[in-house]
Amino acid sequence: MSGGVFEYHEMYIKEIAECIRNIYVKQKDKKWVTWAQNEDMNFTPHTKEDLTVYKKAYKAMRIAHIYAKTVDYLEAGDYSDDVFLSKVNTQLENLNIELNSGLENIDGSEISHDGYELPRIYWENSNDA
Repeated sequence: MSGGVFEYHEMYIKEIAECIRNIYVKQKDKKWVTWAQNEDMNFTPHTKEDLTVYKKAYKAMRIAHIYAKTVDYLEAGDYSDDVFLSKVNTQLENLNIELNSGLENIDGSEISHDGYELPRIYWENSNDA
């Protein structure tokens, strides 16, 4: 296994990014929003402006993950300086290609709407009301 200088905590950044993406994609799905509103009377869909920020947040978190992981590999001695610079540039280019396809279409991270489910944060908010 490579890296380890940051004790693999960069994976938390990636997990947060995927959570943001999951919420974004579900909020864009009209069937899911309708289902969520029927399940929880306190559920309020996010505005378009909110979702624009989610999209930016996802991108920022993915960029942070790329930098954290590649720096980790460089500091662990897994990458030379040349490989490090090449990996950073290639991964950032690949991210831009992914983002141009839309958050709903990013390969390897398909979100299922089967059985629908409100993210835990929605249930916690409705219980507090």
